[in-house]
Amino acid sequence: MTGNDFIGATIQELAEVLGVRTVGQQPDDDTVVDSPLLVVERVGGTADERGVRDTPLVEVSAWNVSKKKSYDLANQARKILLELPPRFRGFFVYRTQDVSGVEYAPATASRAYRHRTTIAITIRGMA
Repeated sequence: MTGNDFIGATIQELAEVLGVRTVGQQPDDDTVVDSPLLVVERVGGTADERGVRDTPLVEVSAWNVSKKKSYDLANQARKILLELPPRFRGFFVYRTQDVSGVEYAPATASRAYRHRTTIAITIRGMA
């Protein structure tokens, strides 16, 4: 079990539930976004020494064609992550914690609308 496996499961879940393109790497700052896009990345967190339990900090960036639409998309993703079931795609989810709420983070070079949210999620792999 690794936090990266969990990020992959999270990408798959958000893509299926929200029906938008969801990837694991931020586009360049000058990328033109003309349709909804979610970017899911591990931006920190800690794992225990045995690798049994992990608490990744999961950042979701929502890009969209308007400020309101990017906010709404980020907030939908935030709610999904905060309400993950105890058994989620091969992981036990022990705790979710909102770290940042939804914040506006415009990509200045592209003038794209982007909002971000960060959630701490304590997980353990299933046997």
